[in-house]
Amino acid sequence: GPERSLPYVMYKLLSFEEHSTLFGVGNNPNFNDTRAYLIARTEKLNEVLKDESLELKVFDDNDNDYNIESSVIGIASVPLQLLAEG
Repeated sequence: GPERSLPYVMYKLLSFEEHSTLFGVGNNPNFNDTRAYLIARTEKLNEVLKDESLELKVFDDNDNDYNIESSVIGIASVPLQLLAEG
């Protein structure tokens, strides 16, 4: 059940390395995950950001099915367009 889940989140911003959070606890975890990325602001980057989204996948590490896709609890997509707009 949700009280036994061991969730974590994986995401990858643009060409940076994929990142995994620390494990949360239960069905309403707070990951307190903060990352900073140094990116040169260019017109090309702005064009890319207008069409890109940051996809966050939430997994349950307590899922004993060893198939990573079946361990997915949820997926969120965050548009990056506002970063291009300033």
